[in-house]
Amino acid sequence: MGSSNEARLCARIRAEIEREGGWISFARFMALALYAEGLGYYEAHAPFGDAGDFITAPRLGRLFALAVADLLAWAHEALPGDAPLAIVEQGAADGALIVPLAQIFKERGLDARWIAIERSAQLREALRRRADNAGLSVEVYPNEAALPAIPRGVWLSNELVDAFPV
Repeated sequence: MGSSNEARLCARIRAEIEREGGWISFARFMALALYAEGLGYYEAHAPFGDAGDFITAPRLGRLFALAVADLLAWAHEALPGDAPLAIVEQGAADGALIVPLAQIFKERGLDARWIAIERSAQLREALRRRADNAGLSVEVYPNEAALPAIPRGVWLSNELVDAFPV
């Protein structure tokens, strides 16, 4: 993030604090710092990979996705019910985990409904592109409140808990 962007983000946060009578909650502060449109940490640049700030296991190769896919395949067989298994990844970022998981399931002839929750608009768009480029269907939502009913599923989160600001 460049200093010009940081200055604009600080100005936006200051303006909101002033508008709110001199204070905002820490949760609101972090929401702005991370997700303010075009300015927040996850909106203004790509934080992942060699050029970013950190690398996560799914970006190092397919081994992590294969291990997770084995657990999900077990759940696919073990969970009762006739509804298709929904696999929901919260904090899916640009799809570095959910898209390879969907590919592995497809290769194994397993059917699932793939659902990604990602708050960042920039990362949601990158996720959609990644899924489209792989020829896979992944439903993408900005938050869990936007999800449709899921009668049978598995909820996973690879990096989200590590990134909780609040």
